[in-house]
Parts: sequence; structure tokens; C-alpha cells
Amino acid sequence: MADKLPAILLQEALAATTKIRDNYYRAQFLNNLADRLTPELLQEALAAARKIQDERHRAKALSSLAPRIPPELLQDGRAEGWKQLKV
Repeated sequence: MADKLPAILLQEALAATTKIRDNYYRAQFLNNLADRLTPELLQEALAAARKIQDERHRAKALSSLAPRIPPELLQDGRAEGWKQLKV
């Protein structure tokens, strides 16, 4: 269904994920949107995925978004992860 969504509606569709309370369906929705997201929307999608409470569903959402993360964001994420581990 997401592949038929006009690009102009992607922002609204992504915003709708914050209203989905069920972790499974939120992860599924993000998974379906992943291939269509612009780099700007990817940041929002990652934030939405991080808010998923259930670890399995959060992992599913993040794994569908991960291949789209630009290398510079991966570097930032690794640096942030190391900072948190050292605290």
C-alpha cells in the first residue's frame, strides 16, 4: 500500500505512525514506508521506531530502516552509542 502512496503524503503517513498505539502495527507501518522515505523523513522514522516499547517490534522497524541510513548518520550513531556506554 505504501508503494502507491504519493510522495507528497509520505510526511503525513509518517506522522500518523505516532498515533498507532500497537507496537506491532507501528513497526509494520514503518517497515512498509522504509523504501520510500527521503533522508529527512528517515530521521523522523528512526525516532518513531526508537519509541516502540516492545524490543522485537522495535528491532523489526529499525532493521527495515537501517539499510537506508546514510554513512554519516551511522558514524554519528556509533559515536553517540560509545558516549552512552562510557557514562
